[in-house]
Formats: sequence, structure tokens, C-alpha cells
Amino acid sequence: VLVSDGSDDIFLAKHNDDGTLAWVKRAGGTDYDFGNGVSVDGSENIYITGSFEGIANFGPYILTCQSERDNNDIFVAKLSDDGVNQPPNKPSTPSGPANGGAGTTYTYTSSATDPDGDSISYLFEWGDDTDSGWTDPIPSGQTVSESHQWSSQGTYQIKVKARDVPDLYESEWSDPLSVSMPKSKSNIPFGFIFVFGFDVDVKIIQLEPGEDYVDLEVLSKPFYIWENEIQTRNPGEFIRLYNSKGLFLPSLSFCFGICDDWGIIG
Repeated sequence: VLVSDGSDDIFLAKHNDDGTLAWVKRAGGTDYDFGNGVSVDGSENIYITGSFEGIANFGPYILTCQSERDNNDIFVAKLSDDGVNQPPNKPSTPSGPANGGAGTTYTYTSSATDPDGDSISYLFEWGDDTDSGWTDPIPSGQTVSESHQWSSQGTYQIKVKARDVPDLYESEWSDPLSVSMPKSKSNIPFGFIFVFGFDVDVKIIQLEPGEDYVDLEVLSKPFYIWENEIQTRNPGEFIRLYNSKGLFLPSLSFCFGICDDWGIIG
């Protein structure tokens, strides 16, 4: 049974193929509200348009007329085929640094869209049994960013979930981003790490703001890293050296020097 809130209200009903009633929805307020048109798209989402006066209730949404002349405004509403709100789509894989050092803060971004155009709140899981908590809602499709600092070395899987507001329908988890936090600089006894190798291919030498790093591939002979003790890295590994200084040239098959952090990148 539908009960009007006022003079005239809006209703939308859907019938099954056999003529039985599938569902019916009501919207409106205490004044005159009218539904003037209905359309269905290729995904069977339902659109209804019309007009309302004053304040009208559309389920979780309260619309207030913005017209200063006759207190009458138009609306367009969207419902899914089953007449209910739809959750946000699966968020994009988090984007941000895939390697770094424990104890440093890094920022990651993601985004999602909501089929109903609702605002979206996000939850980042950092892979270390902590999360960001639900963010403040932002418009559908807008990029969200959150920052995190890992306290210990390791490899972590970052993933994101979205939920719409105000209905709080949750999406599925995004595909994960794997990040490696290889070392904490406070654990380096001498303040730097000795590295050397006799058959390497220096792939990249780059300068990031405030930090030099070298990427290299270990070829036929082991590569050595000396912290508290000497570690041997095997042929076929790709290694990144952070804040590195020494002899690292693409034209040479050997290298040596120091760095204050390192990680396996492949």
C-alpha cells in the first residue's frame, strides 16, 4: 500500500512478464509532485523524470526546490532493474611507489565510479593488519589519496574498497598492489651499505627529489651486499640501490660503492 505525503505524489511500478507486480516505489513531499516520463537503458536501469514542489523525499535523498519564482523544480532519478541502489564499481588498483624503505611515509591513490552517481568513501588496507579507516565521501570518479608508513621490512599487498554514501553499499576489493619495504635505515650499523659485483648490467641511473638510485641486473656472477654480514644475491635478480654513491656505469660490467638502502625489484 502506498500512502501519499501530500497533494500529489510520484510512483513507479515494475511488473513481471506474467503481469504480476515486481516492485513499486513512491517519491514526493507534501506539495504537488509529478512523474512525467520513464525510460530504460541497455543495462535495464530505469530513469524517471518529472517535477516537484518544496521538499521531496526520494528514498535516501531529500531534494529541495531551487526555483525562486514558482517553488517548482525538475528531477531525474535512476533505479536499477530491481529498484534498489547499486554499490560502487570495483576501484582501480592502487597507484604509488612499489618500493621504498620502512619508516618512510608513502602516498597511494585510487578511484571508482558509482552507477547511481552517489558520493563514494574509500578504505585502504595496507597489508600489515592496519587500514586507513573510511575516508570522507568524495564525488563519483574523483581520485582519492591516502598515506601510510610501514614500521618493518617486508612485502605488503595494498587494496582498496569503496562504498556509496549515504546508503553504505560496498564494492568488491580492488586488485592489489604489491609493495616492498626492504630495509629500515635505522638498522644500518655503519650508516651505509657496501655493495660490489663483477658481472652486472646497470639498467637505470635516476635522480628522484632528494634521492639517487641505481637499478642493476645481476648477470653470471653473484652480487654482494655488506651490512652486518655479507649477503650474496644470485644471477637473474634485479636490485635497486637507494642513495647510492660509487662506480655504477652502464658501460662497465663491474661496480662497487655504497648505499643506504636496497631492495629486490624483480
